[in-house]
Amino acid sequence: MNNEDVYPHEVVVKIFDSAGILIFTDKYALDPGQFVKSPSVINETDDGDTYMYKATLENNITSTYNFTVDSNAAASIHIYNDSENAEAYIDFGYTIE
Repeated sequence: MNNEDVYPHEVVVKIFDSAGILIFTDKYALDPGQFVKSPSVINETDDGDTYMYKATLENNITSTYNFTVDSNAAASIHIYNDSENAEAYIDFGYTIE
């Protein structure tokens, strides 16, 4: 998770399994430019399983992302500033490890 904004943010991350059961939740406080790597919560042997990531900022901006497990990739969360709307937003993606 990376805060690309010029302002600090609090973000709550929740992960749900394919049955919709909450398997992880944590709250992070990120300074501008700060990178945080959360602990691995998905077993790499679950290749092909799909999980839903839900991230919520302190101003209740929420974004979700469906991630299919791949032993060579990890989900990533980036927080950006939308200067046109004067609000932060969340962008999900994945990184190859």
